[in-house]
Amino acid sequence: MLSEKRANSSGKEIQRNSGAQRENDSRVQEIIVETHDHSLDLALLPEVQFSAILRTVKERYDQLSAERSFAHVSLWKNQGKRAGAGLEHSHCGLVATAGVPPPVSKWMQQASSNYGKFGTCVFCRMLQEELNAQHRVVLVSEHFAVVQPFASPTPFCTHLYPMRHMANFAEASTNELKDLARILRDVLARFYFGFENPDFSLALRSAPTANAGAKYCHWSIAVLPRLMLVREPAQASGTMINPVLPEQAAEILRGVDVRQAISA
Repeated sequence: MLSEKRANSSGKEIQRNSGAQRENDSRVQEIIVETHDHSLDLALLPEVQFSAILRTVKERYDQLSAERSFAHVSLWKNQGKRAGAGLEHSHCGLVATAGVPPPVSKWMQQASSNYGKFGTCVFCRMLQEELNAQHRVVLVSEHFAVVQPFASPTPFCTHLYPMRHMANFAEASTNELKDLARILRDVLARFYFGFENPDFSLALRSAPTANAGAKYCHWSIAVLPRLMLVREPAQASGTMINPVLPEQAAEILRGVDVRQAISA
C-alpha cells in the first residue's frame, strides 16, 4: 500500500491514499508529504506544521505496529541527491516489514548482551555519561538530548535520544512528541543555516513491536548530513572517514544561532 499524508500550514493533517501496492503482504511503504509548498524545506516549516507532521508519523507508526502481519516499522528521510533522495519535494516515509531487518536484530543482540553483563541499558548509561561530561552535547530539552557520538562514523553525525528509557518509538507520550518536534526542528535548522542546507539522511532506530518495553533497548533518531565525498578506495572497502572530532562538531552546532531564523 502506498499512501501519502501531509500537514497543511494550519497544522491540520490531510491524508490521500493512492492505491494498494503490497508484495505478499510482507512489506508496506508509505510516503508522508511534509508540505504543499515545493520550495520549502523541513527545517523552515512553522512549529505547528512540524508538530503536525510528527503527529502524523506517530499515528501511522502506531497503526502499522498494531497490525499482526508486521514485526517492525522504520522511519526514514533522505533529502538531496547525495543522500539518495528520489523526489525533490520535502517528504519522509515509513516502512513496515514482516521480519526484523538484520541491522536491527544485530543492534538488539548487542544491547541485550550488554544488559546481561552490566544489568543496565547501555544507552541510558552512555547518555548520562555524556550529560555529565557535556563535551559532545549539542542540545538538551525537557525530554530529549542531542549528542555527537564518541566514535562518529562521519562528520557531524548527530543522535537524538529520549531522556526516559523507551525501547520503541510507540511508547512516546503526547508531551514527549511535542518536545521532539521542537528539538528536532532546532537540529535541522542548525544544519540548514550553519552548513547552507546540506543533503542529509534521517533514520529512526527503534526496537521491534514485540520488544516494546524491553529494558535493554533505547530508541533514537540519527541525522547524517552529507558534508563530504567519500573517495573511491575508502568507499569500496567500506571505510568510514571523519576528520572532525565529535567535541568540535558539538561546539560548532551549539554556536549556530537559529532563534531569529525560523518562524514559530
